[in-house]
Amino acid sequence: MKSRPEEQCKKRKEDIPVYTFPINLYADDTSGNKSKQWNCFHVLSMQLAGLPLGFKKCLSNVNYLTTSNSVNPKELFIPVIEDIKSNSNGVLLYDAAEKREVIAMPKIAVGIFDSVMASKMCNHLGATANHPCRVCNVDKNDLKNMGIMRTKDETTMVIQQIKEMNTEKERVSTRKQSGIKEGENCLMTIEDFCPHRDTPQDRLHTMLLNPNKNLLREIMAILDEGERDILMHSVEEFDWSSFDRQLTSKSMTHYNSFIGRDYKLWIQIAPFHLARCTSISTDYIQAYCLLSEITYMVYRPDSYDQRDLNYISTLVDRFFSKLGEVNSSMTRKQTTHYLKHISGDIIKHGHPEGYQAEKFEEENGRVRMIESYTNRQSPSRDIAERIAKQEILRFILDGGVWKDENEKLCTPGKGILEIGENDIVRNYILGEENKKVVRNGKLTNPDRDRFRHELKTPLADTITEYAGLEQHLHIKNIHKSSMVNYKHVTANSSENVKLESPVLYHDKDGHVNIGVIIKAISVLSTDRKTEEIVIMKRAQIIIINNEIMTDNIFDCQIIELTNQLHFIHPSKIIQKISLVHDCQGGKCGLRLISYRQKIERKVIRKYKTVHKCNKNHRRYLVNRFRFTHLERDYGSIK
Repeated sequence: MKSRPEEQCKKRKEDIPVYTFPINLYADDTSGNKSKQWNCFHVLSMQLAGLPLGFKKCLSNVNYLTTSNSVNPKELFIPVIEDIKSNSNGVLLYDAAEKREVIAMPKIAVGIFDSVMASKMCNHLGATANHPCRVCNVDKNDLKNMGIMRTKDETTMVIQQIKEMNTEKERVSTRKQSGIKEGENCLMTIEDFCPHRDTPQDRLHTMLLNPNKNLLREIMAILDEGERDILMHSVEEFDWSSFDRQLTSKSMTHYNSFIGRDYKLWIQIAPFHLARCTSISTDYIQAYCLLSEITYMVYRPDSYDQRDLNYISTLVDRFFSKLGEVNSSMTRKQTTHYLKHISGDIIKHGHPEGYQAEKFEEENGRVRMIESYTNRQSPSRDIAERIAKQEILRFILDGGVWKDENEKLCTPGKGILEIGENDIVRNYILGEENKKVVRNGKLTNPDRDRFRHELKTPLADTITEYAGLEQHLHIKNIHKSSMVNYKHVTANSSENVKLESPVLYHDKDGHVNIGVIIKAISVLSTDRKTEEIVIMKRAQIIIINNEIMTDNIFDCQIIELTNQLHFIHPSKIIQKISLVHDCQGGKCGLRLISYRQKIERKVIRKYKTVHKCNKNHRRYLVNRFRFTHLERDYGSIK
């Protein structure tokens, strides 16, 4: 990258494409230690704001800027902002894809910070002010509403007034009343960037690590030891097949140590488990349902229209109203008030996926790992040097173009590019995860014998067991054919689905259905042709008086598992779906079971209490709080 004077750039803009590069800036503090002992490091990173949402989930698209354990974030931003300002008229770059020079003009789109860091970047006093919101000037006693939006000019004027005051008492009073504190802030000097307006609420801190955490701790404080056992047994026996990971009874014991990914799981299942605790009032459960639905609306992969934004605002108002009935102190928290600004942030800055902090938090992990291998004499330099070398290697392995000392364009050779395509090399040198090639609509993980060969069995027995299977096979000599059983199916959503898991799928007529995978087989004919078949047990929507039946507590649609079988190709499976057993209707509860445990070569019989579902009751609730559910209304299912 080579900067040119303003005059030269102006001359060349006539025949060179000019691109504006909006940038998302990120700042956070992390610990430099792997242990729990806190060793504060401030980390600055950036990401191109114009990347497609899918690319923003890639850690390789998060770019490290700097870190320090001795300089505060505002001072760290000074050279970054000065560099952006100095290149505001254009930077001459080479576009390797178009094979021509281009002029890039960097601009700051948004700042991604947690609540505390965002207040610092807005010269805001924080939660102790009489007007505790950094975005609007709402009074601390009326946080369920929104105030007048703050502006950069107004903040600059208040800062100047504070500086001109004669006594410290006057300055303290003005800071407390206005919520503004003085201090040099380079973000305030950027044209077309307002820290109050352009620091949107990221979903990790606004949704998961604030209201969700506070409400969970409030509820756990209400439960006695027996109720906590019920909650933990309920979580242990939950069907986690639609999730990539799960919570356990042990993790629920240490709920105070939850991190973001744990809260992310909990918010999607919390209402169903809390309803099984008799000491939790219906108002608390309804409050959690509202918070879970708000979080779903923020995490959902779909785009938004005005109706969705109005619905989010309505949900937030209802949540504040319900929260005021169960715990009015939570409605007076600054972090809860930030829910009021979600819709406005989506209008100004687009889908929350575009300014989410999860991948930046992963970058903090890389910084922490590198720091642990330094001698800690000059950690900032050592970390920057290590990451700079990695980025140079990445640039070369990805086929970058650069100029040599004679201003001649150079590219890496064919051998280097082949090395760069090797996942093992990239994992070793750059720390990137190996790319898994996923083939959607395929069967995976076959049964094998002790020699690791695919285990083939006669097809005739399966045809006898599942009536109607023979009609869906298109091979000759069916009764002489063999088959291989498979344990997993790859859905069209690239999810790996196990047997006995509920899914959405298309039947032979193209209708969307909900069902459970019973069996997945690959049929091998005598003429060496293969055919893959997935056997589904269909579920149906419960309809009474021409209305879809929903439960009274969670407002989830009720389905009933039938004995009707569907035989489909693996490519017809759409995605996983989260179903929750209707334990209230099935009168499910705790059971005392025995199990054997081997302790020092001696087998001992032990007893434990578990939550057991009544499998004879075949009704389930469709979990409407699951983030990955693309559908919200399954009434159109045939």
